[in-house]
Amino acid sequence: MKTRVELVANLEQDEVVLQCAAITPRIQRLLDLLQESDATLEAEVDGGVVFLSLGDVLFIETDGDAVFAHTTTSFHRVRRRLYQLEAALPPSFVRVSKSTIVHVRHIATISHGAVSERIDFRNTQKSVYVSRRYRKSLQDKMRALLGLGLS
Repeated sequence: MKTRVELVANLEQDEVVLQCAAITPRIQRLLDLLQESDATLEAEVDGGVVFLSLGDVLFIETDGDAVFAHTTTSFHRVRRRLYQLEAALPPSFVRVSKSTIVHVRHIATISHGAVSERIDFRNTQKSVYVSRRYRKSLQDKMRALLGLGLS
């Protein structure tokens, strides 16, 4: 794939143009990544609102009735339900248990266990577990988005 960047000083808004003969899986991954880079997630902080970049979100989990979005250094309460987020999040997010959705682009390792698998994330000590029920959907998502396979 040929790549070219043109710097134009007087643009009012950045523009990305992809020229391709067809939308291949590789091109679709690029499109998904570009769309994801602008997306935000509304969360609470100190009684106010913060907009988290989806690119910074490692995972989203429930704790009782509350839903929290985790980044490498913090976590914030989200005002939406997990099922609502699952339907609205970009393809790089996948449910890995009844209470957790992960951002597959941040996965560093997946450790196999007898009942479940543990996901460790890059640049943090945070981890979550994958239940057997959701293992295949995680594998499929990683193959589709990252071109990776799990045994």
